[in-house]
Amino acid sequence: IYIMSVPPRSNDTMDANTTAANTQIYSDIVTRQATKSNLYWVDVNTVWKTNPNWESEYQANENHPNDAGHAVIGLTLANSIKLHEELN
Repeated sequence: IYIMSVPPRSNDTMDANTTAANTQIYSDIVTRQATKSNLYWVDVNTVWKTNPNWESEYQANENHPNDAGHAVIGLTLANSIKLHEELN
């Protein structure tokens, strides 16, 4: 089971809420991984933010990804699945 972080928001207040939600989701996953070894965290938020131009390159508006943003989400998820398949 792959659980993906919420991508960042270009509105600072909303992004702070997104970061808090991602932190909580990640914490819950870590707790649940103790009994469910098939849970994997896919941190799209961090991947996006490695691009200093993520707001203009990945966002259609302050809440939604554009085509390039969706491509980053898909590639990040695909890479995560591939990595876990190789490890197992």
